[in-house]
Amino acid sequence: MPVTEVRLRRAKARPRRRGAWVVAKGATGFVVVALLWELGRATGVLPVIAAPSIAAMVGEFFLGFVDGSWLRVLPPTLFAWLGGLAVAVVLGAALGALTGASTWFSAGSGVVFGFLRPVPPVALVPVAILALGLGPSMVLSLVAFGCIWPVLFNTMYAFREMPVEYVETARMLGYGRIGRFFRVELPAVLPAIVTGVRIAAGIGLVVTVSVELIVGASGLGGDIVQSRATGNIASAYAGILMGGLLGVSIVGIVGLAQRRALRWSPENRRSHG
Repeated sequence: MPVTEVRLRRAKARPRRRGAWVVAKGATGFVVVALLWELGRATGVLPVIAAPSIAAMVGEFFLGFVDGSWLRVLPPTLFAWLGGLAVAVVLGAALGALTGASTWFSAGSGVVFGFLRPVPPVALVPVAILALGLGPSMVLSLVAFGCIWPVLFNTMYAFREMPVEYVETARMLGYGRIGRFFRVELPAVLPAIVTGVRIAAGIGLVVTVSVELIVGASGLGGDIVQSRATGNIASAYAGILMGGLLGVSIVGIVGLAQRRALRWSPENRRSHG
């Protein structure tokens, strides 16, 4: 068999082996955590009344699929998360591009962004309730506030760190300002924007469920609160498991889309090298 063909087969098999190894390590981590949980219950470290068995939690988790509970609980959470993330991506990318490309805009907005960025979204719950009430728009607005910063700052720094040669080459080729933006600058910063979106996606889910927990809104967070109030602790933990599963799935899907859509980016080439 030619050496080149052998190398190609090994290169194709390497990502599959790497993916299987990651799955195996993740499964091992879950097994270890489950064993430690049951050991804590058996030794009294974890109170049985507040720490149901793994079997009870998993049973309630799958029961949600059987009786359709997840179909009722998840849509409000996913709507608020997706809507808030979409608003954050549009505004964050636009503001990040302006801040990174314009020194005047950067000077005028730097203090405002620096002041607002450390504010936790849940700290704005009272203000959001007064302004928007307890409807889905309130949760969506807080999700957008929490998600905007990774997108904005990733975009801003990508514009600031863009090699000068890119812009100068575009000028030599005769591109105008709009042509340079869409043909050179936007493709150059797109990997950084998508990285910001991947980070924001995980943050957005945390903010969504946290706000629902605080205000008791409909959705996954509200269902966890209701299960806890009615004494169904296993069901509350099943909601937490669903939140973790959603988080892992969302980050994984966004990461996969990033690798597929931006195969040409330096980050993806390094990760496959």
